[in-house]
Amino acid sequence: MRGRERVLRLAHGPGALPDLAEAEPGRRSRTGRIGALGGAGAGRRPADGGGGAAAGEELRPLRPAARAADGERPRAHAGPDGGHARQLAGVPRSARPLPGSDAGRRATGGEVDLRAAPAEPGHARSGGAAGRGGGVIKDVALPPLQIAQEPSGLTLLAIQRRAVPLFHVRLSVPAGAAEDPRGKAGLAQFTADLLRRGTMRRDARGVDELIESMGTGLGIEVSLDEAALTLTVPSDLSVRALDALLEVALEPSFPDEEVASARRRTLASLQSDLDEPSSVAARAVVTLGYGAHHPYGHPAHGFRRDVETFQREDALGFHASRFNARGALLAVVGTAPPEQLLDLARERLAQVRWPSEARRAPLDFAALPREGMRALVWHKPDSTQAQLRIVATGIPRRSPLYMPAVVENTALGGGFTSLLVDAIRVDRGLSYSVSTRLAMARHAGLSVFSSFTKNETLRELVDVALEKMRGYARTGPSKDALEKARSYLAGLFPLGLESNEALAEQVADAILDGLGLDHLATYRSRIAAVTAAQARQAAEQLSPARDGTQIVVVGDGEVGRKALTDICPVDVRPIEDLA
Repeated sequence: MRGRERVLRLAHGPGALPDLAEAEPGRRSRTGRIGALGGAGAGRRPADGGGGAAAGEELRPLRPAARAADGERPRAHAGPDGGHARQLAGVPRSARPLPGSDAGRRATGGEVDLRAAPAEPGHARSGGAAGRGGGVIKDVALPPLQIAQEPSGLTLLAIQRRAVPLFHVRLSVPAGAAEDPRGKAGLAQFTADLLRRGTMRRDARGVDELIESMGTGLGIEVSLDEAALTLTVPSDLSVRALDALLEVALEPSFPDEEVASARRRTLASLQSDLDEPSSVAARAVVTLGYGAHHPYGHPAHGFRRDVETFQREDALGFHASRFNARGALLAVVGTAPPEQLLDLARERLAQVRWPSEARRAPLDFAALPREGMRALVWHKPDSTQAQLRIVATGIPRRSPLYMPAVVENTALGGGFTSLLVDAIRVDRGLSYSVSTRLAMARHAGLSVFSSFTKNETLRELVDVALEKMRGYARTGPSKDALEKARSYLAGLFPLGLESNEALAEQVADAILDGLGLDHLATYRSRIAAVTAAQARQAAEQLSPARDGTQIVVVGDGEVGRKALTDICPVDVRPIEDLA
């Protein structure tokens, strides 16, 4: 095992893979996932963007830890955006053709071309664009790949990476937190946590031994839009890896004793979260930002009142209705040509049976609430510091504003040398951590300002943040800030495609989110082509400080009330309400 662990680490570079000893997805980490997935975010993503990265989900070493799955998809690699992350619902995709596909061919399982993406307004695609200092920013060349739509509705993705002798498999199913039934918030995460606690062929110990015998770790994550399982092994173990992942994903047994144990662990974790103000703030942002009736409007780990009701029948029913081939995607990355990888995937899929072929009713992603400004203070007794979030509606990943939004948000608060970092941390010393980010999911998003400060300076922090963000909404980034943001994002993007895990997730997301492969293939040139006018328009439309924003404070209730009472209506609630 040690030899294979060393091979994996060397192949992916330092820090690209988690400790292979962390192969137990039943134990919830602070990030809500186990395993490495390529995507937007360096390190692990906080749930609401608290102290987190910008729309580009770039390196944010300053932020406090929070469970990513409470807000959106966590990611372990630097990548292009916050979606979605991404950063946490599946509408049946069979009803709409994938970009560039032939609807007639889909019924017969033919390969489809997904390279076309929605064009950005006013932008013509090209092989490169001028970067900072007049240099040309070249786009990234994707490796050989093939995409096929199977008669079952399953999408197959095969990518050839010959540089390292590794095989990676990723299964994404439309079983994200948005699919949680009413009154059962957290059931998607709960079900995913139980997948490796026993299958129809072996018990939990047997599953652990199966995974460990390949010298790897099984990644299981739940985002707003999907549940995903991943494995990376040496190339000679590709068949074993595929069989193991499909068994865990499609044949769980949900033993009664494991369900009871998982319920106790989840309840204990939800209670312990109350001791971490950043985790409470993360849960509040998701709940208030999207609204209680929106499919995204609850933490992925649920609420204590709902988790207490979870039984084996709940997990069985959720798995049977959501883990189906229609709308799912199986991605394989290896050294073999894409045609051979597709044949391998089809051969192993022929040995398993999907739990359900039923078509689910589409979720209602209605417009997010746009009320007047208000503040909610979650009272944590004896707090000497206050966590602050300022939240407004954002955009989904497929929005035409995507590229300008990524750029302007990086200049506002997404980079370490950004407007808000300078104003709040450098110039005034009000906080060690400050950021803005766009939390972009498949169907909606949020625009979030995050920081914290001592009680005595809470009002000053709020005033400075609102003043700077409102001014920025009028002017957009300066010429220098615009150039820096474009250069930074274009330079960081290739890092999100370096490993097999990162590449599989990025390409899978581009397909499932309806972006097309051009989203990746022309990402750098489109970033470099964002104009000052486009960035200013995005800054105005997506400012966290615009009308309808909500201010979230986690800390002493009376301190929060006094600091905010003459800004907007203030409601103080006990912190236990968010457990």
